[in-house]
Amino acid sequence: MKDISPEMLAHLAEDTTTLAYLWKVVREDGQVFGFTSHDEQIVYDGVTYEASSGFMPTSIATNNGLAVDDVELEGILDSEAITQEDIMRGLWDRAEVFLYQVNYKDLTMGAIILRRGWLGEITAGTNRFNVELRGLNQRLQQQIGQNYSPICRASLGDTKCKFDLDTVIDSDIGVAEVTADNKFVDLEFTQFYEIEQINTAKIRFTSGANQGVVREVKRYLGAVDGQTNYGEWLELFIAPPYPIEVGDTVDFIPGCNKTLQMCRDIYDNVINFRGEPHVPVADTLIKGPKR
Repeated sequence: MKDISPEMLAHLAEDTTTLAYLWKVVREDGQVFGFTSHDEQIVYDGVTYEASSGFMPTSIATNNGLAVDDVELEGILDSEAITQEDIMRGLWDRAEVFLYQVNYKDLTMGAIILRRGWLGEITAGTNRFNVELRGLNQRLQQQIGQNYSPICRASLGDTKCKFDLDTVIDSDIGVAEVTADNKFVDLEFTQFYEIEQINTAKIRFTSGANQGVVREVKRYLGAVDGQTNYGEWLELFIAPPYPIEVGDTVDFIPGCNKTLQMCRDIYDNVINFRGEPHVPVADTLIKGPKR
């Protein structure tokens, strides 16, 4: 049951209505943005909703079951607030969204709350983007609790791992050379890393056009000899949105393959290991003990 004012109900019963969509988007960095399908901006409840003809929602339907109610938005990047650069950098990922309808000729009627959710997958082209608006029921599709596993369920440096990641990050190291496809980066490491740390690492760009972008390392193409890394060539899983330039700086964030051996031998953090490496796997249980 939606809470709609009597004035709005009366307006909806009329042959002709003057309704407009309002989208309020709250990003994870706390910034609030407002957009409207109306051809003039609307100020409602302290938020200025920018006129944007590019926002077109798919049909909106609500069911009384537990199925996920998703809406797809299609729009044109005609707002200075939404740029393809910010989308590629992930600034709009998981932003909270509120969808309303108002009578733009009489805002005192209040708003019809149509949907609340989060931005899901975003696909962007040169001048157009599509984004999935995931409803509240989406959270019910997520796993609650944890399953036992031979590998660690924590991520290196998080509150469960408790390892001080700052002690192993190589900060603001320079890009010395880039190949033509911009997926290989020659980094001038200032400290030694084991091959397992590099193959599971991430790099975070701290300058240049890709500043703020984080990418996972696919593989390490260098050599390790004693306490020295030679030819630190890295291949990234996904190329950053803009070409990498020589002189760009990145933070090199070593990774972890989540095994007990790496946690013990490299990070000396086995006391916080969140896995069960000695629990028999399914094949062992089926075969039974050796005779």
